[in-house]
Amino acid sequence: MSEVAPIAISADGGTIARGDGPELLVYDGTGTPQWKQFLDDVVVGVGVAPDRTVALLSTGRVVGWRAHLTAIDPVDIPGATRIAVSTEGVLAVAAPDGIHVIESGSAVTLPFKDARCLCFGPDRGTLGVATPTPPTPMAPKVGNGGKVAPPPPPPPPGSWGFHAIDARSGVAWGGLALPGPIAAVAWVGAGMWAIAHGNAVSLVSPDGSTLLKTWTEPGPVTAAAGAPDGVAVAAVVDGSTIVVWEVVGFKCAGRITVSRPVIDLAFAPKNRLVVGLDDADLTFVDLFTGQITRSEPHPGRGRNNWGVKAELEPGVIRGAAVRKGAGKVAIARYVGAIDDPAYERRRWQSCLLSFGLFLFLLLVCAGCLGGVWIAYLMKLIPGFG
Repeated sequence: MSEVAPIAISADGGTIARGDGPELLVYDGTGTPQWKQFLDDVVVGVGVAPDRTVALLSTGRVVGWRAHLTAIDPVDIPGATRIAVSTEGVLAVAAPDGIHVIESGSAVTLPFKDARCLCFGPDRGTLGVATPTPPTPMAPKVGNGGKVAPPPPPPPPGSWGFHAIDARSGVAWGGLALPGPIAAVAWVGAGMWAIAHGNAVSLVSPDGSTLLKTWTEPGPVTAAAGAPDGVAVAAVVDGSTIVVWEVVGFKCAGRITVSRPVIDLAFAPKNRLVVGLDDADLTFVDLFTGQITRSEPHPGRGRNNWGVKAELEPGVIRGAAVRKGAGKVAIARYVGAIDDPAYERRRWQSCLLSFGLFLFLLLVCAGCLGGVWIAYLMKLIPGFG
């Protein structure tokens, strides 16, 4: 077992890669072992592209294998610490001298040094990057009257920086200072970044310039993941608790408690959460139904036991997905007397209107009967008397 046990999943959810010490272990989307490789050094990062699976070793070497287990020529990047893979198969590797972007055999180094976390956005053109230094504040703008706006206040001590950058040129589109340290950056298919930092998880706009929401937890947040085709965000709190939120109404959908350390998280399509445990074990949680399944051990590894307690409200995620599809407009919602203060007023108005209509009809009927009675007494109606 290794303290570094990264996890990655393909865009279609059909391939899952795990690193555990010097081993690279690959599963299919159900958690069934497929193949594994024993490597020369500890695996510190993994990625799954459409045509290959890659691993970053502690020496800075990037190795990989294609689907039919043909080895790819390794690439050495001194000091490399993090790796990310886009849905198109582009690699981004963080190193002391910048971010190395590798595409179709050619490499470009973006002048973005000291990146501690990185993640591709919806495509290969966007990168979310975390650094231990906050972004440089923008120059004050000059107003219509020629007055210069006051400079923004400096970030608090201990702040880290999140940056949304162009993955081709390295130009930053926007950035925010967040309380550090930043442990993970993830892209959410609903169109935002999820950032685990300190004791919190924050949602940030696609250009990295606007803080949308922050959830605070009692313990440190060490990992986070966003559903690429959904509305869910999950984070690891205190090492063995997973908290799940939806990003439409920003509601908590529940918690998952595991009896073993949770190392990393990833999302498969259709809001299926993949939980990476120590010893390269996996737990699968369907956030729509609450169903929990587990992986099978690779050959040569023993079968471990662990307990999982899921206290989820699947309707929260399903409702958020429906609202997102409807443009955040509720399809239907029951509003009772307690939920709607105007309900009692409308109810009494309806009662008074009904009573008034009844009284009017009663008077009309009484008037008609009275007229007939008077006509009878005056013998004005032929055939009577």
